[in-house]
Amino acid sequence: MRAGRLIGRAILALVVLLAAGATAHAGSLWWTNIVAATHSIGKSGLDGSSPVSPFILTSGDPYGLYVASDYVYWTNYNAGTIARSALDGSKRTDAFISGASGPADVFVDDGFIYWANSGSNSIGRARRDGTGVDQSFVTGTRSSATVWADADYVYWGNGSFSGASSIGRANIDGTGVSQNWLVHPGVRSPATVVTDERFLYWTNSGGAATIGRARLDGTGVNGAFIQAGPAGSLPNGLDLSGQFIYWSLFSTNEIGRAQLDGSPVVLPLVAAPSSRTQGPGSMSVSQYLLQVIRTGQGTVTSLPPGIACGTDCEDEYADATTVTLDATPADQSQFAGWSGPCSGLGKCVVIVNAPITARAAFSPLPPSSPVLTVSTTGPGVVTSQPGGIACGADCRQSFAPGTTVTLTATPSEGAAFTGWQGACAGTGGPCTVPMSQSRAVSATFAAITGSPVLSVSLQGTGHGVVTSQPAGIACGANCQQTYPTGTALMLTADPSPGSVFSRWGGTCAGGATTCAVPMSAARSVTATFVPDNRFTIRTPRSTPRAFQESVRVPGPGRITVVARRTARGMKGTACSVRRSARRATTLRVSCTLTARTRALRTQARVRVSVKTTYTPTGGSARAITQKRVLSRTR
Repeated sequence: MRAGRLIGRAILALVVLLAAGATAHAGSLWWTNIVAATHSIGKSGLDGSSPVSPFILTSGDPYGLYVASDYVYWTNYNAGTIARSALDGSKRTDAFISGASGPADVFVDDGFIYWANSGSNSIGRARRDGTGVDQSFVTGTRSSATVWADADYVYWGNGSFSGASSIGRANIDGTGVSQNWLVHPGVRSPATVVTDERFLYWTNSGGAATIGRARLDGTGVNGAFIQAGPAGSLPNGLDLSGQFIYWSLFSTNEIGRAQLDGSPVVLPLVAAPSSRTQGPGSMSVSQYLLQVIRTGQGTVTSLPPGIACGTDCEDEYADATTVTLDATPADQSQFAGWSGPCSGLGKCVVIVNAPITARAAFSPLPPSSPVLTVSTTGPGVVTSQPGGIACGADCRQSFAPGTTVTLTATPSEGAAFTGWQGACAGTGGPCTVPMSQSRAVSATFAAITGSPVLSVSLQGTGHGVVTSQPAGIACGANCQQTYPTGTALMLTADPSPGSVFSRWGGTCAGGATTCAVPMSAARSVTATFVPDNRFTIRTPRSTPRAFQESVRVPGPGRITVVARRTARGMKGTACSVRRSARRATTLRVSCTLTARTRALRTQARVRVSVKTTYTPTGGSARAITQKRVLSRTR
């Protein structure tokens, strides 16, 4: 069952479709001509260009119209039938479903066909292949001219020009019927009802000729969201496609359009001459099929909802709908990447303007690789050191056994980090996760209300604290604090022994150890500490020239220390040392400088550039320290 579909309803149809064998598509707007001498269905481009009317001749009054990805469906009001044909008008069946009573509208989702029986005050339903007909799927409607369904509910309109009006709703299985689910002065003879993932829209065919809108929970009713036309123009059909909303005006033979925010109104989009529109009734947007092909163990879900692959791997979406696909690997699996319209490991975002097939590949994890899975709630991101986790986007990563992973939670501007759960706990700064086995961590962020909050996070491979004046921040331990609006705050970065302060990020910038923060709004600051890589060269005249370096090795692998001269009189490589480790540890590396004795004796300061790299077992080398200057002592 589809959810969040931006498609419409009974009395005017808006469609975008792809011609068979074509490599490009042209969007189409479809409508029914119900007062012409010859009843028919017409269509044009989405911009109103190239109208073709009649495109399909019908055998009765085509009050309802719906265009799916494979067929055009319409109602024959007087004959009591639901008809359909292929998109090019072929394969036509005038009585695909029989026995309806004044069918005024038709709607189609992934599994079923629905129609409004205005003569028997009911909603009918059948399977999409035409079997399992139930003319009394929902009973007790009142002069309903419209029906629509999403993943959870079936909707219809109740009322006439003179009677009380409402919008009814039932569960998708027909239970829980509420005939007066939405009663409001802004609901006046609703001829069409449609929804998207956020709102319910309807046409008020009685009175002032407006289009109404409300939230999906029935609140926030605006009965005059769009002035569809002059009073008495009878807005009937309604549909949504991409960023636009379309409607038909029965009395003036016109079709209008506006953006989803309600402006600007373009009227007429399709003009009134009888050769084009003749009492335009129902309106619908054709759908394109979005299909996911999955290999390996994992699931793919969509937003707007509709795809949950594993079980439901395809759905229809209106032309120009933006759909985001998200891949989640199963236990002991990892996401290997997208192919088709997307690539890489992030979320797949597609604009459905043609039939699309996206492929998602999952692969087994190496048995010896523990996996760290991170989830976030609220506005913020979690990153890791070593890299691999950047959640929001990349929330799952395998690490070599024994690796120590440091997670840092950074709230978005106007939000605060409220705590860790899982393998991490508390509300303080970075969290250290030993990857002796697979771990799961969740981080929660919350929007800030009231007085502005300062959020500080610590980054880097070094250690230190950040304090504030006025007091409140002492991060490490307390990394968030609320201050009165307008407070002039001073942050100070204090590195621990063996570390140095590197730089600020967020609201602060630069490498000075202090930063002024004006608390006119919520602020977020990062402070990066790195290991203190300043070392002493011991150069007594009678002993070798040497220095020592303490290097933290993050896991099994090899380190390489290379020192090169940067001072006059010292040529070539001073020394190069390699050491191996079987686990995460700290190694002390000694290097003896080879250079001219006189150069070492006469220069008050010997400049040597040192670079340290780490090569994990079975992996690629990466730098773990930067170049620095070594001081000489005697």
